[in-house]
Amino acid sequence: MAKASKSKSTWFLGRKSSRGSSRTKLYMLGFIMFGIACTLFLVQQKQDFRMLAAANQQTLTFDDQRANQTLSQYPLGLIDWGGQNWITNGPSGTFKTNNLQFATRLKSASFTFITPRRLISLDAYNYGGGSTGKVTISCAGQVTKSITVAPSNTRTLISNWTANCSPVTVTSTLSWDMLFDNLVIDDASSTAVPTPTPSPVIISTPSPTSFVPTPTPTAVPVSTGMWSPSASTPLHWQYQLASALNPATDLIPNVHVYDIDGFDNSASTVSALHTKGLRAICYIDAGTWENWRPDAGNFPTSVQGNIVSGWQGEKWLDIRQINILQPLMASRMQMCQTKGFDSVDTDNMDGYANSSGFPLTAQNQLDYNKMIAQLAHSYGLSIGLKNDVDQIVALQPYYDWAVNEECYQYNECGLLSPFTNAGKAVFEVEYKNNAQCATTNAMHINSITRNLNLTSPGSSGYVRTSCIPDTQNNW
Repeated sequence: MAKASKSKSTWFLGRKSSRGSSRTKLYMLGFIMFGIACTLFLVQQKQDFRMLAAANQQTLTFDDQRANQTLSQYPLGLIDWGGQNWITNGPSGTFKTNNLQFATRLKSASFTFITPRRLISLDAYNYGGGSTGKVTISCAGQVTKSITVAPSNTRTLISNWTANCSPVTVTSTLSWDMLFDNLVIDDASSTAVPTPTPSPVIISTPSPTSFVPTPTPTAVPVSTGMWSPSASTPLHWQYQLASALNPATDLIPNVHVYDIDGFDNSASTVSALHTKGLRAICYIDAGTWENWRPDAGNFPTSVQGNIVSGWQGEKWLDIRQINILQPLMASRMQMCQTKGFDSVDTDNMDGYANSSGFPLTAQNQLDYNKMIAQLAHSYGLSIGLKNDVDQIVALQPYYDWAVNEECYQYNECGLLSPFTNAGKAVFEVEYKNNAQCATTNAMHINSITRNLNLTSPGSSGYVRTSCIPDTQNNW
């Protein structure tokens, strides 16, 4: 039986008969042509699906939106962002273009598709620097998806959702320390392609490639080319706020960094400093309202608190009202950027520790100070942390350097070590003492003594002495 069966099979495929051989060849050719036709049909159907899906996809990058503004409808007629829960953010860390973040201290926010759409994926960047965060997307009727994002890393969260769905809720354990960009959406109802008739031809589909996050080499998201002063060598500096700097008369030999008022000094002054190879820091107030500033009328009375002790015309701000203060501070950052400053010195960053007139908490201050740092970086400016020594450990990863007033007077110089240990410069000024140098020099802190009014050289009562001589370039 086995031999006969083998003989029959041999006969069918290759019996030496001219008539049987021709018929066999025709059968075989027909099977081959049929297989090729099915293969081409399926390949074309698959290609058509890919082309249709690609043409239907849209990637939202927010680059045509002004940074630091809340979103309502964007794109118009497509997505409703709610008007208060989402804020556009400028370039930060691995996100080199505009992106999106939660407003205030939200840990969750939603958006609604006005025109039916499906969220395919989004990129998430962990700006927080301190801990791993978890991002989750959810929508009714679809599987909830989550990823974890390590500090200073970017990952893509893919939904694998099968249908249009709205509203979409995005959740982050790091609140607004998680930034979002490159939202890919499509209309799932228009991507369907009729299923071809099954055939014996099998076409394998490659598995999706797993996303591998690319680590950022530094824990501090600072844009390329941003000035970040180092603690490795002394940085001789001048602190002058009482009047605008006059490059013709106010420059001090061997002093390379000038912390000057952002409103009072012009772009031409900053340019004159740069021409001489010097650095310009833009002093602005971020924690108090000053009635003499040209933008004072933009601050509603609801954010103005108690008068700052010793400074008439200056009131503490309610830093809890970030939705109001963020665009106002963004305008000031933009002013510093437009004038060409290298960095920003934001004053009065510790309202929670003062009699502000508001029930500010330490967490309120952390939230606000982090937001201010993000704003500066979004405008290509480095930023120094002003005072707020009790929160230095938490804030050091967000700031590029520090400036402190009277750490020797108040026995706080040791609290500045998180910056110097990280290789970041610390500038320090004393107003009443001139005995700090042994302490500050040992800690590699750039300390000077100045008169309280911070007047210009040659003016009445002018004082400036430097712990490290301006001619000395090592500790």
